[in-house]
Amino acid sequence: MKNIKGLTLIELMIALAISSVVAIGVMKAYVGQTVVVVKQARITQATEDGREAFSVISRLLRQAQRSSLSITPAKTTFSFTIPSGLAIWPNNIAPYTNNAVRLSWTDQGADANKILLATADSAANLGAAATITLAGDSSLQNTQIAAFTLTDNNDGSYSLKLISQIVNGASQTPLRVSFEGRILPRN
Repeated sequence: MKNIKGLTLIELMIALAISSVVAIGVMKAYVGQTVVVVKQARITQATEDGREAFSVISRLLRQAQRSSLSITPAKTTFSFTIPSGLAIWPNNIAPYTNNAVRLSWTDQGADANKILLATADSAANLGAAATITLAGDSSLQNTQIAAFTLTDNNDGSYSLKLISQIVNGASQTPLRVSFEGRILPRN
């Protein structure tokens, strides 16, 4: 009987317990890494969406005629005109006369956390113009615009601030990215 090699029941139980602890540790490390990767992907999405919106709005405001730029802080609305004949989006169909633009943002109602764009042939016709969502399509937990402000500086420039956010999965904690810049519109 002394030459019989094998494992006792106690040795098997100890090996099973050790391998279970190791397996649980590996699973926890994997799940933790997956959460980090998902969070980083969500931050990247909010950053890219916010950067693109900030870039488009900055380019539009740089082309705006300063004398036409009006700011309504209550609902955060900017209305301005682009010089006739200037071929920039959304004024990109010849003869380039559809040059009045309105950007608006609010944190309430059906259009909350979206930047809406309206264009018309004149500032007077902007009120009746249809709007499209320029940024902040919040369906399916996409990027939202948490804040959007334009302030008039004493030096003739404007300070534009945009904060994009995205909900972080099951925790529902928003991840936020801020963009700020100074813009000098046309004279």
